[in-house]
Amino acid sequence: GWIEYEWENLSRFERIYLSFDADEPGQKAVKEVARRIGLHRCWIVPAVAGHKDVNEALVSGATFADFSKAIAEAKC
Repeated sequence: GWIEYEWENLSRFERIYLSFDADEPGQKAVKEVARRIGLHRCWIVPAVAGHKDVNEALVSGATFADFSKAIAEAKC
């Protein structure tokens, strides 16, 4: 229900970056959220440095450059 609650706040953004877990449930969820928010403005961020999720990347020592690269590789 968070999308409905935050819809007004989300509506002001032309581009929204989404980063979910790289596993099957995470990828299914990111597609559903993007569809609900609007595919035209959602950019899906790939796994950071091959990690399962952002937390794992941070704990493993991923750098600012690793995160920047993942964001630059995001696809609409």
